[in-house]
Amino acid sequence: MGEGSSIRPESVFSLMMDEDSTLNHRDQLLGSLAVVELRKARSANWLYFRYRSMLKQGNEKLVVKFASIARFLEILIRTESRVSLSFAEAGSKISLKITSQTPPERFPQKILGVAVSQLGDKLDRFIEYKVKNATNPVLDEGQTDEVEEDLEKNLENEKPFDK
Repeated sequence: MGEGSSIRPESVFSLMMDEDSTLNHRDQLLGSLAVVELRKARSANWLYFRYRSMLKQGNEKLVVKFASIARFLEILIRTESRVSLSFAEAGSKISLKITSQTPPERFPQKILGVAVSQLGDKLDRFIEYKVKNATNPVLDEGQTDEVEEDLEKNLENEKPFDK
C-alpha cells in the first residue's frame, strides 16, 4: 500500500473486514481504518465518513494514534532497532533510547524524527529520543545467542536518562 504498491487501500480494508476475528466489529473496524490511515489518509477519511455510524465520538483520533504508533514501529522493524523507554514522573515526557543494527549512514534519521514528532503530537506528550548504533563484532558460530542475550540484558537494565 506504499508508494510503489499496486494494492488499493480500500481493498486492504475490505480484506481485513472480511476476516474472521476475535475482535468485536467496532474494534475490527478501528484496526482496519488505522492500517489504511497509515498508508493513505485520504482513503481513511473517506472510509471513516462512510462507517461513522458504527463508531463512537473520538474514534477518529484513536485511529490516527494507532497509525502514528504503527508508523513508528515500522521504522524500528525496518532498521532492526530495539527501544527502551522511560517516563517522567508526571508522564508528560517520554524518553526513548533506540539501538539500531542499521549503519548510521543508512539510518533514516529524518524520517524517524518526523515519526517521533507526529507520535508525540498524537499522544499529547513530549518525546525525546537518542539513536545509538549497535556495533556487532564478528562472531564465531556459537556466540550469536550470547551476544543477543547480553544486548537484551543491557537494554532491560538501563535506567532512565536525561538530556
